[in-house]
Amino acid sequence: MRETTKKENIFAKKGFFITLVGLVAVTVIALVMNMILPEEKQNKLDEGAWEDALRQSVAEADTTYQENAVAVNGPALPQDAGQEVEDSDAEETIGNVQEQSTPPQSSSKSLLMEKPVPGSITKDFSPEDLIYSDTMQDWRVHEGVDFAAEEKSEVKAVADGTVESVSQDGLFGACLIISHPDEVKTFYANLEEDSMPTVGTQVKTGQVIGRVGKTATVEINDTPHLHFEVRKDGKPVNPHDFLGDSVTDDE
Repeated sequence: MRETTKKENIFAKKGFFITLVGLVAVTVIALVMNMILPEEKQNKLDEGAWEDALRQSVAEADTTYQENAVAVNGPALPQDAGQEVEDSDAEETIGNVQEQSTPPQSSSKSLLMEKPVPGSITKDFSPEDLIYSDTMQDWRVHEGVDFAAEEKSEVKAVADGTVESVSQDGLFGACLIISHPDEVKTFYANLEEDSMPTVGTQVKTGQVIGRVGKTATVEINDTPHLHFEVRKDGKPVNPHDFLGDSVTDDE
């Protein structure tokens, strides 16, 4: 009997202990859940509050922008008036672009020249249309003007300038280049080799700078002449623009 009572007491103590452990476990789980759930709710509340604050900030910025725009630009124009202003601005812009894109027209006679020799033209300036060459027996462009002149005839500077180059060219023989203002240069060819001044010499209009020779192999079969070119910015240009209309083929 005593053993039975003793066993019942042991079972009772074990049951109480198990119950106690279960209560503690439930309590701990409840506490943990309470700690987690408020945090999630708080995060949700924080996200909602942030979105509301962002919307309010955007609305305030938009209102401020509109108020500043009205203050700066003044009252809105009628639709037609606004269109007229836009059209006027567009026309002004187009005009400015055209004005900037149009290259300034330089005066072709800003530097007036005198003829280098008194003879008439035997072969004129022709940078595009081909001219027949008696020497080369073919058709080719001619980037200068050939003036009829007897051998040893005096050649004169067409304008004030500085002798830039004295050379012997394989095609045009003894050559002389004089530089002038505004990137203009004059080229004299088919000269006598020993008749030219030295590089750096300052020359005046009408000053003798050489004599006509027969040194241009590319035009050796042509009648005696001076080959003359005008170059602007390194490119051949029409000598008539500088010499004037008084120079004709029948002089």
